[in-house]
Amino acid sequence: LHEGRSRVLDATGMIVRRALFTADGKELIVGGRFADSKHGILRKYSTADWSLLSEKQLPLGVIPGDMRFVTRSSASRGDAPAEFLTSCEDFRIRRINLKSLEVVAESQPFRFRLNAIDYSPTLGRVAAGLSDGQVLEFDVETLRVQKEHPGHRLKATSVLYSNDGSRLWSGSHENRILCWNSQTDKPPKALKQHTEKIRHVAFSSDGSLIASCQTSPPGTKDM
Repeated sequence: LHEGRSRVLDATGMIVRRALFTADGKELIVGGRFADSKHGILRKYSTADWSLLSEKQLPLGVIPGDMRFVTRSSASRGDAPAEFLTSCEDFRIRRINLKSLEVVAESQPFRFRLNAIDYSPTLGRVAAGLSDGQVLEFDVETLRVQKEHPGHRLKATSVLYSNDGSRLWSGSHENRILCWNSQTDKPPKALKQHTEKIRHVAFSSDGSLIASCQTSPPGTKDM
C-alpha cells in the first residue's frame, strides 16, 4: 500500500516466498524460486518506481525462506544494514550481501527444515526453529551453532528474541510457547493457553506484551 492505494509488483516467472523492506524503505528484497524450476532467486526492487534493480539466481534447491536484516553494533552510527539472513529449503541458513545479493556465509546443513529465524544485534546471534522441535542459536559471523534448546516435541514454527536479547521465545505445533533465558541454561518457562498449533509470535515495541496466533479447529478459519 502507498498513500492508501495498493500497488502490484511484477514478479513474473517467480513464486514468492518472502519479502523484506530495507530500513530506509527505498528497496524491497523478494525471495522465492522460479515458477518452472527448483532454483532459488533473490530480487531487489526500487520502491520509487518498483523497477527491478538486481537479480540473483541461486543454486538448485537453495530457495530462500524467512529473512532478517543483520544490524551490527557499528550500525549505531546510523549505517544501514549491509547484509541479511535467510533460511533455505536445503536446511541451511545463509548470510547475503544486500548490495550484490551474493552469499557471504552459510551454515552446515541440518537434518530438518528451518521454519523461522530471528536475529539479536545485542547478542550477535541468530535463532532458528526446526521441524523436529529444536531451537538453535548461531553466531551471526560464523553461522556455527552456539546453543541447542531441545524443549519442543513437535515442529517449532516461530522464534523471537526480546529487544534486549535476554529472552528467546518459541512457538510450536504442540500448542505452547516456550520462553528461554538466552544468558543461562535454565529450563524454559511455558505458556500453555493455546488449544491449537502455534503459527507466529510477536512482541510489542516496548517489549511489555507478546502476541501469538494459532491455527483454528477443523471447519473454521485460521486467526
